[in-house]
Amino acid sequence: MKKVLFLIIAITYSISSFSQQQIALHSAVSITLPAGAQKVTKNVALAQAKKIFIDTMAQNSITTPERSENRKYFYTVHNILIQFTGIDTTYDFEKDHIIKLKRVLDGIAKGGGYHISSIVKGNHNAAVVTRDKLGSTYIIRFFCINDANTRQLGGSIKYNKEDEAEATTILNNLLASIKFKD
Repeated sequence: MKKVLFLIIAITYSISSFSQQQIALHSAVSITLPAGAQKVTKNVALAQAKKIFIDTMAQNSITTPERSENRKYFYTVHNILIQFTGIDTTYDFEKDHIIKLKRVLDGIAKGGGYHISSIVKGNHNAAVVTRDKLGSTYIIRFFCINDANTRQLGGSIKYNKEDEAEATTILNNLLASIKFKD
């Protein structure tokens, strides 16, 4: 019985591993996408957001012009939208940048309703993770910096309440798979 159970687990793991995609977002960073992730254009992401999310603020957050040259990485998984932004490879961040970044983000969100933030340590990197609510849409934002404080990757995961467990799993897997090249 134990052998059968082990075999089932091994087969399931190998199938899920094959369906995940390792991609290079930039010459300086790679990441493993969740199984079933599909790359879409900004226009397709915007159209899908209008179908999935009720709130126009959540829909329009995709078109924010901030660092628009880096906003070309859009992926969808079921009713979840993943966006990678802010790939910075030319800056030396201060040693306590991650702590200062968390404080700034917490200050911006203060009094604005639902907001949770944390610092997550990973494999040779650290990330500030925030969870916010925009109308009825939930947004996880992450800002990951390598241990040398020389490279950064930002991103967001937008989802509806019923997709929270899947969005959290996606976040955890993304953060664990980020690999900066030094």
